[in-house]
Amino acid sequence: MIQVSTDIDSFSNEQIVHLYISANYGLADVADTKMRLFPNNVRGIFAVKDKQLVGILRYFTDDFTAVWIAEAVTCPSDFESEILDVLLESVIALETNRTIYSEIFHEQIPTFQKHGIEPKPRLQAVARRATEI
Repeated sequence: MIQVSTDIDSFSNEQIVHLYISANYGLADVADTKMRLFPNNVRGIFAVKDKQLVGILRYFTDDFTAVWIAEAVTCPSDFESEILDVLLESVIALETNRTIYSEIFHEQIPTFQKHGIEPKPRLQAVARRATEI
């Protein structure tokens, strides 16, 4: 069973870095990665299975109308979509009266759609890759 937490202090820098690296996010193992990923204005939902960190959903909110999911990171496994389901259910429950935005990987679209988060034809994701983290 997957459990969720919003308590960043329950997870070490090493656990967070390990998850990002296992999910091929190309994140370097930096001593203050946790602090950099979760400054005061960034919220997180953490998925745990069998005492292992298996997923993180990082998001921003204006605490009024909008939530922007920066990323949903899941460990590579046979239950990736289950982890994503739990993370999305949690953010929806926590941010009930806010519109949710995100840019997602193509293979995540069906899972987001299952939770009512639909691709919008007039919106386009744009990005510029960081030269250094």
